[in-house]
This record gives sequence, C-alpha cells and structure tokens, in this order.
Amino acid sequence: MSVSTDLIWAISQDNSSYLVKARTAGGVQFSKDPLNLTGKNSSTHGGVFTPKAIGIRKLADGSIELSTKVTKNANKPAKNVAKTVFKPTKSARSVAAAVSKAAAGYRDDLRYAAVIKASALARSNKPKQVRAEKPARK
Repeated sequence: MSVSTDLIWAISQDNSSYLVKARTAGGVQFSKDPLNLTGKNSSTHGGVFTPKAIGIRKLADGSIELSTKVTKNANKPAKNVAKTVFKPTKSARSVAAAVSKAAAGYRDDLRYAAVIKASALARSNKPKQVRAEKPARK
C-alpha cells in the first residue's frame, strides 16, 4: 500500500527533523534535507516527499557529491539514493555538464537549480588568485 506524497507532506510539513524555523524575517521555514537543492521547506523542493529528487553537497575533501533518488527502489531505503562523487580537480564546466545530464529525467526547475549549485561548489574549489600589490600613486 502506497501513501500519497501530498499526505506525507501535510503530516510532516511542520514536524520534520530537517525543518529549521527562523524567528526573524517573518518566521521563514528552511530545510536541511540533503535532497533539497534550494533549502526551502516546501512540498516541491523536499526530497523526502517527492519520488524523484536531486541533492548536491560538498564533502570534506572538496569533492562534490551528487545524490539522486532511484524510483524503482522506492521501497528499499538502502538502495533508494544513488550517489556520484566528482573529484575536486574536475572543472566546474564538466561538473555542471555531468549534473545536467544526470538530472535530465527530472523536473526542469530542479535541473536548473542543480546545475547552479554544482557550478558554485566547483568554483569554490578553485584557489583564489593572489594579485601583486601596485605601488600607491604620489
């Protein structure tokens, strides 16, 4: 017996372990869900509630991990999430292309958000350029 995603969202939208409530800014609610790309606590972005979800995070060594939900393993929690790791030396453009290709079967708004987040994380691995100081004008 399967349960509707709308019912799961209605039950857990205010009681999720991933929920972060901000007291400022009008009581905005955020989510720490690893399969939530935007960080917003909503039914459309929540990875726990949707059958297809994408998550991107940066690992401690600088690698980027792409997590995708596998719909055929919905009833097998251990196999439900497939993970792909990109090394920190991989360029931002190739990481973005790989993420875009992996997210091709998902919603377009998730695909766009995934590419933006992956590009930002890959760019953060790049060392900052140190420029030589110019002498002050007199």
